[in-house]
Amino acid sequence: MGNRVGAAAVEMAIVSVVLFAVIISSIEMSRMSMLRHSADYSAYLGARVGIITGANTSDIEARVDDHLSKIGVKNAVVTVTPATITEATTQVKVEVAIPATGNSWITPKHFTGSVVGRCTLLTERSAMVMSQSMPTPPPPPPEPEPEPEPTPDPEPTPDPAPTPDPPAPDPEPEPDPEPPPPML
Repeated sequence: MGNRVGAAAVEMAIVSVVLFAVIISSIEMSRMSMLRHSADYSAYLGARVGIITGANTSDIEARVDDHLSKIGVKNAVVTVTPATITEATTQVKVEVAIPATGNSWITPKHFTGSVVGRCTLLTERSAMVMSQSMPTPPPPPPEPEPEPEPTPDPEPTPDPAPTPDPPAPDPEPEPDPEPPPPML
């Protein structure tokens, strides 16, 4: 029994290295996925604020920072294009870059760089401003030439139906011969 306990301890030591590596990696991958979705969603929220008439860049940045602070993201960089939003602005683009280094849960050395989320939305401006920003659509393609329809062959005129020969009259039956006179 004593040898078996030692074998189990050795097996656990070998397997635990792989097991803990898988667990830590899955936690880090989940965190990076969460950061990616948070960057996308916060960029969307910022763009939603930016498309409303009267919005400015600081309103957008405040909305993005508010959302990211609720989920514990630090040091995010928010970029708004255009930098100044006017009545003539037709679209707002918000880009959120979240550095992986300061936002990892376990070890920041496995992931480097930043996770970036982008969103571009059209603004809620008057129809005239929007129509000026829309490109002119290309002309419709010309309609194809219709294929000429074949002229149908004229229906043949029927030949006059031959008149059948009248049936021959039935011959009259011959009269029955007269019986011989009676003998007396």
